[in-house]
Amino acid sequence: MLTEQRNGAVWTDTAGAPLHAHGGTIIKVGDNTYYWYGEDRRENYYVSCYRSTDLINWEFVRHSLTTESPMAKTRVRATLNLGNSQHKVNLERPKVLYNPQTKQYVMWLHYENGVDYREASAAVATAANPEDEFTYHGSFQPFGFMSRDCTLCQDDDGAAYFISTARDNADMHIYRLSDDYLNVQRLVNRLWNGEYREAPALFKQNGRYYMLSSFCTGWAPNQGQYASADRIDGDWTDLVTIGDKTTYGSQPTFILPVGDQLLYWGDRWNAEDYDQSGYVVYPLSFPCLRGYNGLVSSGAKIAEFSYSAVYTCCEGEYVMTHNTKKRISKSHIAHQVRNYPKTDETNLEHKKVKGNPWLDGTFSHVDFKALREKYGTFDDGPVGRERADY
Repeated sequence: MLTEQRNGAVWTDTAGAPLHAHGGTIIKVGDNTYYWYGEDRRENYYVSCYRSTDLINWEFVRHSLTTESPMAKTRVRATLNLGNSQHKVNLERPKVLYNPQTKQYVMWLHYENGVDYREASAAVATAANPEDEFTYHGSFQPFGFMSRDCTLCQDDDGAAYFISTARDNADMHIYRLSDDYLNVQRLVNRLWNGEYREAPALFKQNGRYYMLSSFCTGWAPNQGQYASADRIDGDWTDLVTIGDKTTYGSQPTFILPVGDQLLYWGDRWNAEDYDQSGYVVYPLSFPCLRGYNGLVSSGAKIAEFSYSAVYTCCEGEYVMTHNTKKRISKSHIAHQVRNYPKTDETNLEHKKVKGNPWLDGTFSHVDFKALREKYGTFDDGPVGRERADY
């Protein structure tokens, strides 16, 4: 049994083989079983599936989609082409949702023809069970729009949304899916005209929608940003930075709820050798201070799951860091000092957090009094922005 997976490294499955699941998603089935679907570019594979109960030990299940997978038409006119072992197409960023009405697991992907990058299409596949091979239903452009990096989101009412980049990545589109999740029903939003975002990861927290994304810099990581909205089809905020200038050496893939936590899951791409790309996981937290709805990245430059990073308690009483020497986010300090000007070290206590592989360990608290003396008052602004040099 593994006790940790190292951030940024090539992860291994329970058999000791490299884990191939980039650009993918994790779904929870039943009380404690997680299925991880992701890109597998070896041989004639497209998507592989792994199973886990603790998010650390991953057992290989099967190759869910290959050049030999069954194909079937649906009511949507689509291109049925999975290539062959001599000439593969590109299928990227597989995302999976369970449709309770049809009792099908539905996968959406980004499709390219394997020759050039001009198809810019969405693709759909389905399976009756999470461990089954998926049946491929073809690729198409939603309402004639280009579609590349993508994700899925399932709302509380069962409605599903497909989010993808359009117009050569210049814009982000949000589509409401049909009831069976096999087609787009309507385009409900167009976001961030000409801002060239990719790698979207959309989730809902406390009734508000959040979307993380990266800028378009190829395999190189860049400054992550996010925006939020009260309605998925309504007005979204301007983009706000989160994390450091490279999103801690990663690109967003998806956000996974685990109990009361939200875990950011990203890829650390290796441009020279795709199969040597790693994975990066860190918690996201909401300060819950004075009704603030902002999002905080808690990643720091951490190597292990027994994570060393900033974690903000919802009570707003203190900020915890694993050990005392780790770099912490300036924005955390700024936000805490700004909102709790009377807090000092006399009412900060050490806290031991057990029962969670990401939070085990003894935490030390920030000396707010010293920080106030050094920096004084911080200006208002979203938590994602850095404030002071220290």
